[in-house]
Amino acid sequence: MNMFNQMVDMHPLPPPTQFNQLLGAIVRMKHHPTAISTAISLITQMELLGIHPYIYTLNILVNCFCRLHRVDLGFSVFGIILKLGLQPTIVTFSSLINGLFIRGEVARAVRLFDDMVRQGYHPNLVAYSTIVNGLCKIGDTNRAIRLLKFMEERGCAPNIVTYSTIIDRLCKDKHSTEALELFSEMKSKGIQPTVVTYTSLIHAMCTTTTCQWEGVKSLWKEMVANNCEPNIVTHNILVDTLCKEGRASEATEIVEEMIQKGIEPDIVTYNIMMDGYCLVGDIDEARKVLNSLVDDGGLSLTGRFEVALEHLIEMSSLGLIPNLVTYSGLLNGLCKHGRNHEALRVFCELRNNGIEPNIVLYNILIDGLCQVGQLKVAKGAFLALAMKGLDPNVYTYTIMIKGLCKEGLLDEAYELFKKMEEDGCWSNDFSYNAMIRGFLQNNDISRAGKLVLEMASKGFSADASTVAMVVDQLCTNLTEKLVRSF
Repeated sequence: MNMFNQMVDMHPLPPPTQFNQLLGAIVRMKHHPTAISTAISLITQMELLGIHPYIYTLNILVNCFCRLHRVDLGFSVFGIILKLGLQPTIVTFSSLINGLFIRGEVARAVRLFDDMVRQGYHPNLVAYSTIVNGLCKIGDTNRAIRLLKFMEERGCAPNIVTYSTIIDRLCKDKHSTEALELFSEMKSKGIQPTVVTYTSLIHAMCTTTTCQWEGVKSLWKEMVANNCEPNIVTHNILVDTLCKEGRASEATEIVEEMIQKGIEPDIVTYNIMMDGYCLVGDIDEARKVLNSLVDDGGLSLTGRFEVALEHLIEMSSLGLIPNLVTYSGLLNGLCKHGRNHEALRVFCELRNNGIEPNIVLYNILIDGLCQVGQLKVAKGAFLALAMKGLDPNVYTYTIMIKGLCKEGLLDEAYELFKKMEEDGCWSNDFSYNAMIRGFLQNNDISRAGKLVLEMASKGFSADASTVAMVVDQLCTNLTEKLVRSF
């Protein structure tokens, strides 16, 4: 932004190419949460300054809109390009095709690609890869393979991503023979497989009626020999297959090897191992896995709350009172899945066990209640904090602000937002973003704008959700201005 401000202060203004270079650099910052909104904002300012848009600038705008799932606005800019007498480029079409795929409009994307080729455009690797990916998503691997050959005939060599996309789809469709043939063809052309390619093939071999163990072992050895280390997904596939065959002890050995290599088991691994031990009737080992899951704080992620509740009841009957960490994990999982009645039951149970809830547990409960629209109960829990000698923290206030905004109670939410600082609890990024989104969701643009400026003055930044809502306003306003201009 500083560079842009310096450029607009120059007299005369720099040529549009310099502005375009800056815009290009910004949109390439894909991991920066505000890169796209910044680019759109700068293009808006360029339009206000009377800087005539070149095709490169408009291509950037098309790309930005499509990445924001607003392909409709992308096509509006495409119309402006044609109206200005500019020639769309392969980049223009590639962005629109990608935008259509993002929206799930596969047939329309394929038609646009065909129209582009008929008009004499020569797709590049990005355009081909985009269309191959889309065809594979709808299961049209035959056409994807034909396109692969067409690419080569047109002098555009497919890369590992193109091949891996088709191989993965063939594997998912149980066409492992064709997948292996394409895999061999790829290697014969000097293209090295990645862990994604190997994992797709191993999964296909493991999920046949009878696991093709010889093929799996061969691919595994080849992977390691090529310095392509199996990841957590690859290991989980192997562990799952062994467990389903009643070979839980061998599966455990794989898990232990995985841990030795520095790969930590995830929630999928735990679930597989529990099912595997239950299948062979080894309940003691299954319980050990469940205990490990509780210790690691992953219980709430499994979605198996009935088992978790039974486990807590059993622990209590044995005089082993679960701790706050265990209760927090379970309460969080129940609330996230909208099971508030069970959450309230667990909340009461921990108090019966002599455990006093802390502010973290109250936050989880209040948030869960707000999520399902039980604002009255949430307010009651919030007001009860003072009687329990607990001070609400910034997250407690933010949860309540979000809940009030969700019900359209903006004035009450804003009063609580201001009261928070009066009570000595300072606002942060989360509370500002929650209040701004509340205003935007209820079309209170004026107060949202003022709060954005206040937030920026305090050094806070908008999160992805807030940026998306602000950008949506920018997108609509900018497109309307461009249409009016031309």
